[in-house]
Amino acid sequence: MKGGRKEMKFPLLTIIIAGIAVALTVPAMKEKKEAEVEANAITAVMAEAKAEPTEAPEETSEVSETTDTVVEETEEVFVPDYDFESLKSENPDICAWIEIPGTEVNYPVMYDGTDAYLHKSLQGEDSTAGSIYVDPSSCGLNNAVNIIYGHNMRNGSMFAAVNKFNTAAYFESHRQVKISMEDRNLELTPFLSVTGPADGTVRQINSADGLKNFCSTKQITNGTCEYTGNLYVLITCNYSGNNYRTYLFCQAE
Repeated sequence: MKGGRKEMKFPLLTIIIAGIAVALTVPAMKEKKEAEVEANAITAVMAEAKAEPTEAPEETSEVSETTDTVVEETEEVFVPDYDFESLKSENPDICAWIEIPGTEVNYPVMYDGTDAYLHKSLQGEDSTAGSIYVDPSSCGLNNAVNIIYGHNMRNGSMFAAVNKFNTAAYFESHRQVKISMEDRNLELTPFLSVTGPADGTVRQINSADGLKNFCSTKQITNGTCEYTGNLYVLITCNYSGNNYRTYLFCQAE
């Protein structure tokens, strides 16, 4: 227009693209912020709860009735790796601590008999990252099959490392999973990684045939489908298919 300002016109496509970019960025930033807050909280809890090695106390000596010989009867008393009294003061639902050496996995494990910790933080607040938690059917972690869940987070936190066990080199170079509890430690060895649809029948595996039937509808990515007795299964999301999961089967040493 003569004597006036020219109006700047933005193509509709540009506006749409900008809107999509904002829509994708905001949830990612929220997830990153939540993950940072949770990581800081877990680091602080771990620093306070990591127990110092102590010598187990010995039982009092007993004197034989027939002689004056002192008979030493020493019984080992288990000393946990973490101060669970301190951990439970932070959250009474903490039942264990899980670590996979050489990975980001180094977290408290929650149990409250529900799936609430799928979207709940250590502090009990709503969280995209959720927490590492024990399946309601696996109370005590001493069953025929024991299941622990965690999200596959884009920033590599929670159980993102579990999904990496589908790669042969990663599977071969990470051969240890540690679970620390109040009354015992578990030293686990991964022996099978499987991907496929979410399948609740994993809770019912209690035999060689049961494991083979479970794997028959899924893809074995590493290891062999050999039943070894009590199973420990780490489960996380897998994005190779709709509602897929990675199942990392471990056995106690």
